[in-house]
Amino acid sequence: SGDICMQDAIAIIYYLYRDGRPIPCPDAADADRSGALDTADIVLILRHLFHGATIPDCPISCGQDDEGYYPE
Repeated sequence: SGDICMQDAIAIIYYLYRDGRPIPCPDAADADRSGALDTADIVLILRHLFHGATIPDCPISCGQDDEGYYPE
């Protein structure tokens, strides 16, 4: 959605530890911009939500086409 919320952390948990469901935008989910989805991303998102930690800002590509849709 463009907003950081609890669901973002939960989606990463499901991706890593539950059923491997796909992340709609892996670049955005990589909250610490390390190049990998891992528990550090979950922790940073939670620290951002509950303590105001800063999430690095950089260009993020989600694979959208010109009309804002994701290719299948």
